[in-house]
Amino acid sequence: MGTAGTTLGSGGMETIVNVSTPTLTVYLPDLSIATGTAVIIAPGGGFIGLSINSEGHDVAKWLGARGFAAIVLKYRTIPIEGKDATQLGQSARAAFMAQMSNHAQVDEDGKYGIADGIQAVKVVRAHAAEWGIPPDRIIFAGFSAGGMIADFTAIQPDTRARPDCVAPI
Repeated sequence: MGTAGTTLGSGGMETIVNVSTPTLTVYLPDLSIATGTAVIIAPGGGFIGLSINSEGHDVAKWLGARGFAAIVLKYRTIPIEGKDATQLGQSARAAFMAQMSNHAQVDEDGKYGIADGIQAVKVVRAHAAEWGIPPDRIIFAGFSAGGMIADFTAIQPDTRARPDCVAPI
């Protein structure tokens, strides 16, 4: 379903599926406690969904209260319309793991969110001055599948688009 995706579940356990257009949601800290460090957050979800609140917005709010500029990356997911989500998730993870040995080809078509992670680092660096952070203080944190996106963003060839620190969770 289009850019926003479809929301499944309720409360803090909401999962967004069918995301076709990546977005960034920025949480800036109060200037009196700002640390000058940004954290890009990639929620997990097995490449078919995003645990958008518990591993995204809630984490960003927690980091913001501690002085970090926090940016939630809503990356593209594999469409599940009309498919069994459990089986699709298993096949998506298997396909991703099979391609891990050649990181340059892992995300050629953008279906695993790695291209979105790389672009997120570039966007954060481009807005660093505006958001009050040095361009060399960018952390990329990811949960589960988001952790793999963080890892592959850190080792991709374009050094300008690599984060300064990675926290795969």
